[in-house]
Amino acid sequence: MKQLDQALDEWLVNNQCQIAYRFVSTSPEKINASILNKMHELQLQTATNNDLTVYLYVSYGFSEDVTQMATGRESVVPSNMSEPDLLIRTSGEQRLSNFCMCHLR
Repeated sequence: MKQLDQALDEWLVNNQCQIAYRFVSTSPEKINASILNKMHELQLQTATNNDLTVYLYVSYGFSEDVTQMATGRESVVPSNMSEPDLLIRTSGEQRLSNFCMCHLR
């Protein structure tokens, strides 16, 4: 989370030109309030950018997302999101368990 916090600081200061940042989380309550605020601010700042959209899944669990949908709530994954061109799994993990596999083809 420290690296994300530093990246958010950098992205907020530097003009992101045409990159739109979107954040997806099933458990935002597990994210530090300062980081949540920065995520929200970056999303607002880049809302009208349209050359590239970067979705960052932070504190996301596919099983939690499915549970939400099963109880009648919407998925946290945006319905207008296209299939990903690239997936980067951080933290040195070599597996994709508990990720939204239905979006990867």
